[in-house]
Amino acid sequence: MIVFKNVKYASLRQLALAKKVNYSTFKGRIAKGWSISEALGEIIKPLVRKDFRPITVAGVHYPSIAKAAIHHGKSPDLCRDRIDLGWSIEKVFGSKAFSNKHPVDVKGKIYPSKRNAADSIGVPFTTFLNCVLDAKYISKPKDISVLSLIGTTQPLIYDRHVYPSAYLMLMSCNGVDKKQALRGSQAVSKQRLKNFPQQASISELVSTYELKKPIYLSELQNFIFQLSSIIDLSDCFYNASDFLKERLHKAGFCRQKYLMYYKINEVFGVGEH
Repeated sequence: MIVFKNVKYASLRQLALAKKVNYSTFKGRIAKGWSISEALGEIIKPLVRKDFRPITVAGVHYPSIAKAAIHHGKSPDLCRDRIDLGWSIEKVFGSKAFSNKHPVDVKGKIYPSKRNAADSIGVPFTTFLNCVLDAKYISKPKDISVLSLIGTTQPLIYDRHVYPSAYLMLMSCNGVDKKQALRGSQAVSKQRLKNFPQQASISELVSTYELKKPIYLSELQNFIFQLSSIIDLSDCFYNASDFLKERLHKAGFCRQKYLMYYKINEVFGVGEH
């Protein structure tokens, strides 16, 4: 039981839901020591900046964040802001840039990003995306079974298992075309917004819990497994079991066929990790 401003809530999740705040973001802020008002955004948490904070980076001691930043060729203000926001020292001063760019192999040549590779070989970017499988460019467009995940993907729970989307579930069924799968996915999205508006996207979960971002469908199950060791999956994913049961039954959905269709290993579900 949580009491906030003289109002009782059954849990922190119910409080976040009532205030229309993403629960994963809210819970992450609480874990960092923020007050409930700060975590809900009712009070703006100021960045507490202290000058001359000694810091150790990769075993080397520096008298201040600014000195460390300058030594590593980074902006002192940016480094201080990121530290104040809770970033790890390794992430702030790491030699690798943190971006959404992912190297891709085109006939043995590695390009720094998909966009760069597409421009270099003269292939339209959208066409190029449909020809990338596990970070490698293939000559023929890939089919639906090897589509890359996108950062805004919002997984759902169905029958105690986690799936990337209703669209991919329906596309694994015989006789279901893209338009039908899209309509089903849109219907689930409306229900999720109505009944579970606090759900976070994969990108938000990656940022909150500092996990490795899954890029391809084959990487999702490992991400879910890692996430399940940190938080109850039912607290961050919409359970669409009741809503989808009849629709998936009519479509002939079968989990084993789904796994075979996408050539992926078992995905850990709620209560099975």
